[in-house]
Amino acid sequence: MSRALILMIITALTAGGPIAAQTPNEEPREIIPSAFQLSEAQIWRGIAQGIPAGSAVRIRVARGERIHAVLMAVNEEGIVIKPKGRLPEPTRMVAFRDIDILEVDQQRGLSAGKAAAIGIGAGAAGGLAFLLVMLAAFAD
Repeated sequence: MSRALILMIITALTAGGPIAAQTPNEEPREIIPSAFQLSEAQIWRGIAQGIPAGSAVRIRVARGERIHAVLMAVNEEGIVIKPKGRLPEPTRMVAFRDIDILEVDQQRGLSAGKAAAIGIGAGAAGGLAFLLVMLAAFAD
């Protein structure tokens, strides 16, 4: 009974046509008409203004250089950043016309070293607990 019900649901979901298809006489609609009228620099300015100061960002500039930095400020010409790296670098200005990619740098969780240390610690604690239980069970 349940297999037949599951099979009917899967068939109904996969065999159905599109929910909202265009009719042949209908012209395609513009999704964001104003975005195409803006220059790329204006779009990057709007994106940069939405990022809070002090956020970690990743930037790729037109010359192909990739920069991991902290966003310090946004002004009319570009963004002021403090590059992150092993050696300290001075703050620098990146013009909006030179930006290829600008995105907030999200932390991706645990590093491999931290994950390995947690695994080793959990394994050692579990092994020690097992040995103590076995010792207590067979000591009597």
